[in-house]
Amino acid sequence: SETATKDYQEKEKLEDYYKLLRERNFPDSYLTYLAEIHARHPNWQFQGINTNLDWSYAVMRESNCGVNYITNKTYDKEFFDTSCTKTSPGNYVAPSQKAIAYYMDPRNFFTEKYIFQFLNQAYDSAFENTYVSSTKSIMSNSEFYKYHTNLGNNLENLVFTYSKNNQVSPIFIGSRITQELGRKTSLYNLYSGVYTGFENKYYGYMNFFNFGVSDSCVAQYGSTYCGLEYALKSGWKGIDAALNGGITKIAKNYINEGQYTGYLQKYNVVPNNSSLIFNHQYMTAVDAAVNESKLNYSAYEANNIVDSYFVFKVPVYKNMSATINNSNSGAVDSNNNTP
Repeated sequence: SETATKDYQEKEKLEDYYKLLRERNFPDSYLTYLAEIHARHPNWQFQGINTNLDWSYAVMRESNCGVNYITNKTYDKEFFDTSCTKTSPGNYVAPSQKAIAYYMDPRNFFTEKYIFQFLNQAYDSAFENTYVSSTKSIMSNSEFYKYHTNLGNNLENLVFTYSKNNQVSPIFIGSRITQELGRKTSLYNLYSGVYTGFENKYYGYMNFFNFGVSDSCVAQYGSTYCGLEYALKSGWKGIDAALNGGITKIAKNYINEGQYTGYLQKYNVVPNNSSLIFNHQYMTAVDAAVNESKLNYSAYEANNIVDSYFVFKVPVYKNMSATINNSNSGAVDSNNNTP
């Protein structure tokens, strides 16, 4: 019958796509999820990044006390590691291996909103006409944006210019600034340039990316000192110097060093320099890349470019379970699915 013929053709087409995904380094446990997304967004392309890391080992390394943090408002109490007493400002505590396994397993985030943490964040001239409006849509509902707009500073144009100069996606940069500064005013001293403490030594300096605001520094000196001291030493006086300096640093130290997705900046599992593996990670919050992904997706959707040609680079680990199994220990079952 016509229906049977159509079903057969669809199945054959699906098998051809599975074959293509396997050729791109994906194990079978990734295929169904990626195929479903591809059916809805045919222009989206997926490439597997072979980390050559054992899955359980990677989870264990990222679970070391003090490496990552999770908000204490998380509903799943099994996501907390009570044996690690280290904390991070903003009510962040140590995550369990179960939490690490959940956030590190790419298969948990194969949806339209969350797949963007795997997007290659290099500048793409195809989006040149929409980058500014997309970047504005990400930042505009934030206090830091309103503050600078009231001063006559056009943040979206500045982000676009300096991102293009560094060949980095302005949408990614806008998402990163929003992720780091938040929507409210808790980091006002970092983005306003009017802080008068410490005998005015930091007046005029800004830090849009939280560089230098490490957990250890904040615990001892506070966010304002850590962020503005870094800005002072970097020469980031004025909005142009601060934005250009921060974007240049991200491009040079992360994008150009192989950490070209939000996921890889959160979990450094395929560095060019093997000595940096599991280190040189931009954020400590386990859900930072996930949150940025939502911001990216929303910007593309709001500007009607979500169905454009995108390349998503997705990590693959050795000895992952054939089905998603983020157990309490973060380990996987014995039914391995090695790529």
